[in-house]
Amino acid sequence: MVQYTRPFRIFAFLLLTLVISTHLACHGPREFEFRQIEEMKIEKAGFGKSVLALRIQYYNPNPFRVSLKSIKADVSLENKFLGTLVMDTLIMVPASADFRIPARLEVDMKTIYSSGLSVLLNRDMLVSVNGVARVGKSGIFTNVPFSYAAKQKLDLTGF
Repeated sequence: MVQYTRPFRIFAFLLLTLVISTHLACHGPREFEFRQIEEMKIEKAGFGKSVLALRIQYYNPNPFRVSLKSIKADVSLENKFLGTLVMDTLIMVPASADFRIPARLEVDMKTIYSSGLSVLLNRDMLVSVNGVARVGKSGIFTNVPFSYAAKQKLDLTGF
């Protein structure tokens, strides 16, 4: 029979405890919940492509604080590609709380031209966002996919 020394048994116990506690504590972060678009401004207007500056409110359902490193998402209007949403600023997100992010939306103007009458009439339109957020804790980052789709009234009178 093999006899293990006391230091080896202590080391094995600590290692087993560490593995079990890491496994139980380290579930991946859940996706953020969209709340609303608080602010929308035209940053650059063009016939082919325009850039909108947005301020978006989200909720962090995770019971722990995380770092949000970046977001990249495709935005669709009535199931037609509208543009790409980009955020590349490191933000500290509080646990179980609302937070706001600045983002840029590069808009393909062809979709706006083809949906122009609906947008001008301020009709409810299906807005879909599908993308990936780079989220981390203690310097370890992972990609968290997210999606959002809802009918929304697009008020462009403020432009």
